[in-house]
Amino acid sequence: MEIMSENINISQTVAKGKTDTVCDGNIIVPDKKPDILKVVQVDSKACITDKVVRDNKISLSGKVCLTILYIPDSDSQNIASINSSFDFSETVNVSGVEEGMNIIASADVTRVDFNIINSRKIHIKNVLCLTYEVIEIKNVDVATGVEDDNIEVKTESVKMKNVYDICDHEFVMNEDISLLAGQNDVSDILKTDVEITDTEYKTISGRIILKGIVNVCVLYLADNGEIEHTENEMPFTEIVESESTLDNMDCDVWYSVIDSSCEAGENSDGDMRDIKLSIDIMAGVKASRNEEINVISDCYIPGKNTEIKSEDITIEENVLSVEEQNTIRDIVDFPDGVPRVKSVYNVVMTPVVSKTDIVGGRLICEGKIDAYILYLSENSENPVYSLHHEMPYTVAIDVNVSGDDLVINPRVEIKHSGYTLNAAGEIELRCILNISADIVRNNEISLIDDITDTDMENNGANIVIYFTKKGDSVWDIAKRYSVPVDNILRYNNIDNQDKLRAGERIFVSAR
Repeated sequence: MEIMSENINISQTVAKGKTDTVCDGNIIVPDKKPDILKVVQVDSKACITDKVVRDNKISLSGKVCLTILYIPDSDSQNIASINSSFDFSETVNVSGVEEGMNIIASADVTRVDFNIINSRKIHIKNVLCLTYEVIEIKNVDVATGVEDDNIEVKTESVKMKNVYDICDHEFVMNEDISLLAGQNDVSDILKTDVEITDTEYKTISGRIILKGIVNVCVLYLADNGEIEHTENEMPFTEIVESESTLDNMDCDVWYSVIDSSCEAGENSDGDMRDIKLSIDIMAGVKASRNEEINVISDCYIPGKNTEIKSEDITIEENVLSVEEQNTIRDIVDFPDGVPRVKSVYNVVMTPVVSKTDIVGGRLICEGKIDAYILYLSENSENPVYSLHHEMPYTVAIDVNVSGDDLVINPRVEIKHSGYTLNAAGEIELRCILNISADIVRNNEISLIDDITDTDMENNGANIVIYFTKKGDSVWDIAKRYSVPVDNILRYNNIDNQDKLRAGERIFVSAR
């Protein structure tokens, strides 16, 4: 008996979870930097640079980049900074994972503590949350039919969301920018902030095209002793080679900044007005596609004992994908004792999802946007001040689906952000929040590998009268007595074989 099959990709999430780790150490003030009097801000950003899957273990390595802004113990300078980094590595026991599987991982700094040991040494403690998902991508043959008219075959349509490739793409952006007219020359670079926005993608056969804008904000000490800043936009287009990617696939894309450097230099007139930027970026991509295929769910040979060899697997069916953008606005409250704003240096917004649910045919997504505001103040004792502000949000999206077995996989992204310093000295924040979600269902299916049969003993009965039970179908009855489905339909004048009432009398004939 020859089984007709189709070769397809099937992906399964083997494990997912998160773990906390600590990355800490001492930082020594460089010789050319002044002593520390007071720390204004410690900015920590973490990224994963290496991921390894072994049998029942995953290893995640990366780095935490630090920028420390501080008030120096010096009369000649009112602000200074230190840039440094720590490496980290964590191994997690994860049952069921094997070498060769794919892993998606990210690192977020959830807490930063610091302790000034002395004027030349500071201890930094970073608490990291490492999130991981291990996915197995298998190429399998799925039974779709049998080349034998005598066999009874039951098929079902299976919908699945299959991952075709998971890959990382590292690229470096270099650009020279010049200060605008009216800005003073650079004496010292204090801080560089990088944000990636306006991202989009497109897949063609064998390639993934990534586009976006790298927004760079540079805080510097001017030659007149004032603190100033400049901004620049760096658009990018990157091509990721991916042999298994096809046209018009869906992609999840995430970016992290591995490292950045910023140096001041002289322009053609010999003035310190040029800034050389180098940004090292890692883009992670998961390419997938929604597919539907008819597979054999059951079969038997009338008059024979039929044995089916199969493998049970769990697949992810994409029930619905939704996406919506909302504009979020808020005004920052200034607590008592906080210095007033002279000018805003930069606002970094990070979206967080706290709860998702489907209620009355609507997807409810709740969370907050953490806004970290660094501004120049009117207070000479605190010339630079850092403020944290939370912007809560609740978004409802029509989905018209329901079920206890549904799983929501949300994604939130800041597409664009901005701020305004109004006449009252208040900071008005605004952003475009993009919320997308895959609503999925995990289904278990059997992949049939082989069908064999043996002769059945003849008990001499040609006709059986069967009284149906709740949930019975014609297929169930025909398979139980190993007779053709058409026989039961014909002898009982049944039009719809899937709708039988409990207690019906069914004549079963082997002829």
